[in-house]
Amino acid sequence: QDKRVVVTVTEGAVSISEDTPPGAKKSNSGGVEQNGNSTVTILEAGQQLAYGETITTPVVVAASKEATAWRDGRLQYRGESLRYVVDDVNRYSIRPIELADSRAADIFFTGTIFHDGIDDWLTGLGRVFPIVIDESPDRVLIRYHDGENIPE
Repeated sequence: QDKRVVVTVTEGAVSISEDTPPGAKKSNSGGVEQNGNSTVTILEAGQQLAYGETITTPVVVAASKEATAWRDGRLQYRGESLRYVVDDVNRYSIRPIELADSRAADIFFTGTIFHDGIDDWLTGLGRVFPIVIDESPDRVLIRYHDGENIPE
């Protein structure tokens, strides 16, 4: 699974440096500078950047209230891949939540999840999306279904 870091700047500025392998091409846009084999991105207040092992998103305007909502006991998302939502929710879940397949992981989620309402979120998730939630005492497994042979 792609490990991802999201940097959201609410005040001031942050410099992010990434080593670029020799011969790799990087685009220069926005606050991005190349210096030898390093790429430096400057984020200012109100900007966000997500990066991981295989993908870097462009710098975007950040909704700072959403990005810091975790401080108030909730996680907020707009069109976020379920793989990343589950990664975040697992920080607060008593039982680990796992995605069984990439089709479930690639579902886009928009909504709010309360730290103390994860079980309710899982129930609602199973009603809204084409997924099945398999729960056991030690874990929760989310898997995609195509509408046929759905377990009760």
